[in-house]
Amino acid sequence: MKILLSALLFSYLLAGCDNQGSSTTPTRSGDTDSKLDNQNLFVVGFSIEGEGSGYFSGNKTLTKSDSAQFKESDSTHIELVVSEHHYIESATGCDGSLTKDGYTISNVIKDCHVDINIKPSVFTITSDKTGQGTISPTSFDLAYGDSKTFTASPNEHHSLASFSGCDGTRNGDKLVVSAITNTCEIKAEFKPTLYKITSSTTGEGAISQ
Repeated sequence: MKILLSALLFSYLLAGCDNQGSSTTPTRSGDTDSKLDNQNLFVVGFSIEGEGSGYFSGNKTLTKSDSAQFKESDSTHIELVVSEHHYIESATGCDGSLTKDGYTISNVIKDCHVDINIKPSVFTITSDKTGQGTISPTSFDLAYGDSKTFTASPNEHHSLASFSGCDGTRNGDKLVVSAITNTCEIKAEFKPTLYKITSSTTGEGAISQ
C-alpha cells in the first residue's frame, strides 16, 4: 500500500513540473504598441492650383503637392506661400480650416487630401468723362496679369481730346490697361469739333468777324 501511494505521489509531482514548463510566454507591450501604430497610420496629401506653394510644418521644402503619414488623432499644418497679388480662393479637405498662414488639420482619422485653389487678385477700374461722349465699358473688374481695352466714343460734332489713366496705353480711341496692382480710374475728355469758316467778297466791301 505504501509503495502504491509513493508511486502515485511521484506521478503527481512529475505532472506538475511538466505543466510549468509548457506555460505561454507573455506578449510584450512594446510589440503590441508597434502593431497598433502600423495599423493606425494615415496618409494626408495636398495639391495647389494657381500661383503658390506649400509644405507640411517641419518640412520647409516648398512644393505644389505633397503627402505624409500621420498617426491617428495627430494634428498637422500646411504652410502656404502665396504669390504677390494673389489670394487663397478655397481650401477644402480632411475636415481642416484656413488660417492666416495656411491650413490646419486638428484630428487625422483617415486617409484624406486637401485641395487648395489660389487666384489672382481682382482690381476695379472705373471711368470718368468730361464733355459729350461715352467710355465703354464704364467700369471693369480686372484680374492681376490680365488686360482690358476701353473705347472712348465722342458724340456727333465732338472729338476726343484726351484719354488716359491706370498706366494704360492709348491707340487712337482705345486705351489698353494691363498689370494693375490696385483700383484706378481712366478719364476721357471730349470737346466740340471746331470748323473753320472762310469768307470772300465780290465788289466794293468787306466782311468783318
